[in-house]
Amino acid sequence: MFRIGQRVICVRDEPPAGGVRVLQRGAVYTVSRVYPALDAKGEYGVELGEITTPSLPLHLRAFEASRFIPLVDARAGAS
Repeated sequence: MFRIGQRVICVRDEPPAGGVRVLQRGAVYTVSRVYPALDAKGEYGVELGEITTPSLPLHLRAFEASRFIPLVDARAGAS
């Protein structure tokens, strides 16, 4: 599970059926909020600091976490 403040990379940017593409594959985003069990499959969702849509209902402003992978800081392994 991602944590607030964690940077992630988008790996799936396709819009929902009939929706508009908001994400960009390969772009880096910052997790601003985490929602447990966003959908019936039990997948959790994340809001992103770079995409602000507070007037939208939750199911439209949160994204499935499986659309992202953690950004690994190359400096973290440096000694």
